[in-house]
Amino acid sequence: MAKYDIKINEGNAGLCAKVPYNGRVYFADLCSLIFLGTTECMIFDITKEGQLCLSNANELYCKRGIPVTEDSLTACIDEFLASLAE
Repeated sequence: MAKYDIKINEGNAGLCAKVPYNGRVYFADLCSLIFLGTTECMIFDITKEGQLCLSNANELYCKRGIPVTEDSLTACIDEFLASLAE
């Protein structure tokens, strides 16, 4: 059984997951940035209404230059959640 419900992101052909933690939900996305020649994992907050919180365009987590795989996305989510627990 998978640790997170990782799916294909139809918007960017990458991978994504909604991640519940401590009563909040986060959106994690990992994709290729062809125009920059790299990859990027970003994690954003999701509102209670289910919308991404992009009002100030500040992601909560960002990591670049990693493979676009489920294992990489899982590692990023784990790292992000560990930072919240500190």
